[in-house]
Amino acid sequence: MEKVFLTVIGKNEAGVVAAVSQTLLAYKISIADITQKILDDKFVLFMILECRADLNIPNLQKHLEQSTRQFRLKFMIAHEELFNSMHRI
Repeated sequence: MEKVFLTVIGKNEAGVVAAVSQTLLAYKISIADITQKILDDKFVLFMILECRADLNIPNLQKHLEQSTRQFRLKFMIAHEELFNSMHRI
């Protein structure tokens, strides 16, 4: 299993987490950790996901965007190695 980091940003609305989680379920992706913050009407969600090594990230991103279109969310997805290399000093 590989770790992938998912960040979701958008307007806080009922059903956002459920919609994202349903898409992850369709890909058989496990949520290892989750944190969210709501500031006024803004929503930020960060997830650490566990998935198969052959996960097609562009396809997942496209599916997330389509399945949550009504929420107008922004997604950022990165493999653990990329995330770690971006945050090394």
